[in-house]
Amino acid sequence: MRLGRLLHQAACLAALLFLLGPAGVSMADDTLLTDVLTGKKMRFSNDRWLWVNVVNGRMSLKCTQLIQFTTSADGFGTRETFKVQNDNGRPRLHYERSGGQTVLKIELAAAGDDLHISRSVPAKSKQLPLDFRQSATTPAVLTMGADAQKQVFRAGDLWELLIELPSECREQLLPLLDMLRPTNKLSDMVADVETKLWETAGRQAEAEENRWSTLVRQLGDDHFATREAADRQLREGGAAALAYLRHLDFGALDAEQRFRIRRILNAASAQVEDDLPQQVAASLAGTPSVWLALLERPQVETRKIAARQLTTLLGRPIDVDPTASPDSQKKQREKLRQWIKKK
Repeated sequence: MRLGRLLHQAACLAALLFLLGPAGVSMADDTLLTDVLTGKKMRFSNDRWLWVNVVNGRMSLKCTQLIQFTTSADGFGTRETFKVQNDNGRPRLHYERSGGQTVLKIELAAAGDDLHISRSVPAKSKQLPLDFRQSATTPAVLTMGADAQKQVFRAGDLWELLIELPSECREQLLPLLDMLRPTNKLSDMVADVETKLWETAGRQAEAEENRWSTLVRQLGDDHFATREAADRQLREGGAAALAYLRHLDFGALDAEQRFRIRRILNAASAQVEDDLPQQVAASLAGTPSVWLALLERPQVETRKIAARQLTTLLGRPIDVDPTASPDSQKKQREKLRQWIKKK
């Protein structure tokens, strides 16, 4: 009888943990997906052969050997499946976890760094229905909620999204992303990135942005030597130069400029193993939407820093008073947000 009660209690506990959702911390720490990515569930090796980096703000699938691999697990009303397929010579990861009315699907392809995460949940769940997509050619898109409560958020890359939507991402998206990086979690890096951003504030001066603009213009110069010199200096400009290049309107550039800039960005991506907080901060420091989000932080001193940075980036004083009442600040920020969108 005692053993029966213990088994019943264990089953109830497992069911409760699952109802907390696949995005819960406990589920992120103990799933078939994380077991495979840490090498715990490999029949042929105890070493990691498949892992996920974050390169230039995108989740990127890496492997040491291309293996067709499928495994599954069942327990306490849940089922998990994991497989890796050969996608034109590159791996494609697929993971699914289902139980009750909750279904989590994650698919990440090495070709193009295409990532799609979807989660459906019961109506009364604390977790929200969620859909997250990234690709090499489109913004990061996060959709949360259902029907009239559905909200869609877009950002230039994953880091921008995590900074601009701190609470939503911390509660809903980050635990899912952490499942893909069980040994180096993004949730541990976000605070470091924001700290580096404050340290970087003010260094991304208007003069530096003018320098990148001049070099981009010189990429299309009539003289080969001028084009080569500008190309070399942009490559030497580090994360700040790369961030400027990624936010350019390619439609406004000529063929030579587009060719050289794509080559610079591709070379930078090939060299980077994983984004570092200081590199991410340097790449985000020139993005107005990031500082507009930081203008909402609770500490007045951080809001003042964000206001100064926005003034520098936009080349004009902003109509947001960091010391005003919360309602006034909210209205001022929204007005500024609309102005930035039209700019």
